[in-house]
Amino acid sequence: MMKNKKLTIAAVVSMIFILGGFLFFWSFRSLQAYQGNFLSFEKSDVSRAFITNGSTGNMTDLEEDDISKLYDDLKRVSLKRVRNEETGGWAYDVVFQTGRENLDIEMISDQVWIISGKRYHVPASDGKRILRDIEQIIGRGERESLQAGKKEGETERKDVSVKKDPSENGFQEYVTQGGPYGSIRIGLLKGLSARAYGVDDKELFSADYGIQFFREGEKKQFIEVGVQKNFGVCGTGLETKEVTLAGDTAWVGYYDGSKLWSYVCFCGKNEEIVANSYAHGKKWWKRYSDEVMEILDSLEFHPEEQEGAIGVYDHASELEDYGLCISARKISPEQATLRFDQYDSEVEAELGFGEDFHVERKENGEWEPVKTLDGVEYGYHDILNRIKKEDRTDYIYQWKWLYGSLKPGEYRISVHVLVSEEGKKMVEKTLYAGFLLYS
Repeated sequence: MMKNKKLTIAAVVSMIFILGGFLFFWSFRSLQAYQGNFLSFEKSDVSRAFITNGSTGNMTDLEEDDISKLYDDLKRVSLKRVRNEETGGWAYDVVFQTGRENLDIEMISDQVWIISGKRYHVPASDGKRILRDIEQIIGRGERESLQAGKKEGETERKDVSVKKDPSENGFQEYVTQGGPYGSIRIGLLKGLSARAYGVDDKELFSADYGIQFFREGEKKQFIEVGVQKNFGVCGTGLETKEVTLAGDTAWVGYYDGSKLWSYVCFCGKNEEIVANSYAHGKKWWKRYSDEVMEILDSLEFHPEEQEGAIGVYDHASELEDYGLCISARKISPEQATLRFDQYDSEVEAELGFGEDFHVERKENGEWEPVKTLDGVEYGYHDILNRIKKEDRTDYIYQWKWLYGSLKPGEYRISVHVLVSEEGKKMVEKTLYAGFLLYS
């Protein structure tokens, strides 16, 4: 009996030690989850830094004093690695350039940053302080740019936010979203709200850019209307109905006998505009079906009002044999982010790309090299960036130093992809990422 009692006590003590060790381990892990400083370079290494405003797409170069202050602020921030997940649009994109590397910090909010494709939690006090500093820099830079533009006779950038106009046609407000294929405008009725999204905004489900409208205070069910250049449908179980909307023909699509439509494809003068339904509740449709069609009937599409930039797919953007496609994103007159998307898990070849690139502009239907700045002599580092399998690899290509700021037009950027297969000689493939640029 005494022996069993001793064994029981020993077991309890062991469990306490194990539990204590477990708690210590997790406490230690929790403390270690906050990483130290993430800047892998010295302040003196920074050759250039700039901030892109996620709302306007405007880019602001940082002066030496601003670089120093922002660097010192970031040096004090500790980040906590968290699980990656789909995120909406970013507030600011901060890039530091050095002779060896670029550091790209997407600031989603004052508590969430994405650095080199990885998602981090930021202490709220640090995040808010840094965003305030950035907003001051951005505000000063954009005011200076605007003043310079007015001196040169340039027009002020058009505001594409919600515009209230309760007196016109019974609508409570109007929403406008501009873009490289033209501007979109819809009216809203009482009880409904909307948000406008530009190119590359992750809140969009189908459109290249456009507007989502939904019941006030509830965004889980909504209609998304916008430009959708690559719209396609599955014909299985599909029924279509021809209607007249926004002063022209439109086709409404229903699947599997449902009385709730899945999409409205506009035609004629509104071609390339598509409305997709992400509202599936019968009660929602019973309440708002008439309002939805009235809103869609208010659509105005002005293809002549072009602004911003967007990537354009071409067959030369893809290597089907290696499951690789490239596309241009976050485009400005001075830079673009190229996304290398490897989508085929059965490809065994190793893929990579270098720093070298060239930009061409379409002139009279022909691609012509963009002229480099006078006196510029250049070369590229012999660096191979690995393309991740079944993943997306982003890389920023900047050309202000080589071409200056590009004027509006249709462009493509060429890059070299190196393909390495076991037992074979490494080969080089050229891919092109096209884009339209209007501002």
